[in-house]
Amino acid sequence: STSTTTIFKMRTGSPQAALTITALLLLRSSLVGSAIAIEKCRSLGFDPANLACSTCDVISDNIPNLPSHMEEECLACCQKEYIVVQTQQKVYKHAALKFDPRVAQMIDGLREFLKDEDSREILMRLEIRQEIDIDLMKRGKPLPPEVIFYSDASKKNEDPDETIFLGAGWKKEEIRDMLSAMLS
Repeated sequence: STSTTTIFKMRTGSPQAALTITALLLLRSSLVGSAIAIEKCRSLGFDPANLACSTCDVISDNIPNLPSHMEEECLACCQKEYIVVQTQQKVYKHAALKFDPRVAQMIDGLREFLKDEDSREILMRLEIRQEIDIDLMKRGKPLPPEVIFYSDASKKNEDPDETIFLGAGWKKEEIRDMLSAMLS
């Protein structure tokens, strides 16, 4: 199994670039008035700014026994106007699981995944980054744990190729299945 990665290509000065920029500006303007919805989506593990509805279809097709509530939440957070220029199947060489240990204790699926015997093989392939969220008290709510994917393990300190937020809706089996599918 693999995941879908969306790649945008823009050529400066071309009509395609102008259309793409216009579409992205329309998408951004549709997100501006819904900051509460964006925060809710992020707390569920979805990044609405980067989530195409077609990705929700890929997730539901590739994760066995995906609870219907997760598919519904994904569809509620996705962007229908998202412009997909090219879609390719992607498997990553390296991944890091980044979380505040205090937050991990509040998310049942992640807590169970970290302790699960069946998840041990996947955990051995992950870089675990436990980081205390020092701004938690100022913000009033924690940042969700995230899985950060890199196509090249030697570039793990650079910008990631993809990030998936693990909100409260994720179960240990879903985390394990997703990581199995996305890590080579």
